[in-house]
Amino acid sequence: MRAAETETFEQNVHHVFLQLLPLFRTKDFKEGVAAFIEKRPPNFIGR
Repeated sequence: MRAAETETFEQNVHHVFLQLLPLFRTKDFKEGVAAFIEKRPPNFIGR
């Protein structure tokens, strides 16, 4: 949040995206996407 005060919007978006990248590789992220596509409740396992 504090970095956003001194960064441009583009720099901040890039910074936040880099922080989110590891989450996109988790089993829970993949399960959430699959559940959304299949229109079912997700079964998250904490991984």
